[in-house]
Amino acid sequence: MLEICEQRLLTLELGIENTLPCEIEDNFPYEYRKCYIWILSCVRCGDEEVGPRFRVEPPFRIEFSNSSGAEIRCSAEGVPTPQVSWQNREGANARDIPGIRYMRSDGTLVFPPFSREDYRQDVHDTLYQCLVSNSAGAIISKETHVRGVVQQKFIPQVYDDYVIRGNTAVLRCHLPSFVREYVSLDSWLIDEDVVLKTTDIEDDKYTVLSTGELILHKVDDSDGKRSFKCRARHRLTGELVLSPTTGKVIVTEPHSPMGPRITFSQSQVRAEEGSYVRIPCVSTAQPAPDYR
Repeated sequence: MLEICEQRLLTLELGIENTLPCEIEDNFPYEYRKCYIWILSCVRCGDEEVGPRFRVEPPFRIEFSNSSGAEIRCSAEGVPTPQVSWQNREGANARDIPGIRYMRSDGTLVFPPFSREDYRQDVHDTLYQCLVSNSAGAIISKETHVRGVVQQKFIPQVYDDYVIRGNTAVLRCHLPSFVREYVSLDSWLIDEDVVLKTTDIEDDKYTVLSTGELILHKVDDSDGKRSFKCRARHRLTGELVLSPTTGKVIVTEPHSPMGPRITFSQSQVRAEEGSYVRIPCVSTAQPAPDYR
């Protein structure tokens, strides 16, 4: 049995009947040898084919405003260099649409900013997958949910709340239904001065819930003299909008004893694991109720 180590092909010249005459340099011991190789298949040295593998795979969800547009990256490696394409939810090629959607040479799918008139549900609110292929194989990404949102003006509102002295008041930042998915409370302003955010630690007087409500504990006459505004933020555009009108706490006088009645609660509260959670329970009664 012949074992040859560290061999290097010195000459290549294809002979008859698919044979390759060659010289081989053997370092142990040092000598040249003549050989004939029968060629079954041929690839160039260093060009072993490798199937594609994602370097950057598209995310599960992309949301963007029509004023900003969006880009979805997709890249892969392999031998030979893989080709990138995109397909829609029907499996058809996501072709370029001038001014609406196109793919860059690096495989990135681009959605330029667009006007309200240029919105297309089949482009801006659908599923996409990145397909990468070469001669060694093909792979496809998980579905990416794309949603482009046409920016709409909105006005938050704060309404008055009537509450018996010594009880708890709840002020809400009311938002139009068509923007609630993308707009949430940023902060409360008291007398155009004091700013309270949802991240603030609650004190004996005020609590701001993660859902945006402002809780006022043990209401007295001074609360009825204050004005309250809310400021909302659009999470896709960062736009901040302040309520144009103020809300008031209308403090009423008790006339007769009254048993407790729940006026505000939440059946479901969502929070990240390990975070601080506030679960509200507000009632009205005379005298003021105790909580436990």
